[in-house]
Amino acid sequence: MIFLILIIINVYRIIQLSLRYCNITDTGAERFAYALGNMLKQNWKLLTLNLSRNRIGDYGAKSFATALH
Repeated sequence: MIFLILIIINVYRIIQLSLRYCNITDTGAERFAYALGNMLKQNWKLLTLNLSRNRIGDYGAKSFATALH
């Protein structure tokens, strides 16, 4: 999961991120949401996130809601 590596190493400032058609599941969404929540707390400037056409269900969506709250 390259996107997790980019977020975790804290080198890049991500403004737009498109992860369409990546087959991200609820489990992947949970991990990504956690990393994304930590990234945003470090004053990052993510403006656009596209997760369309993945396999994220209610559980994964809830993970994003919790992490970004």
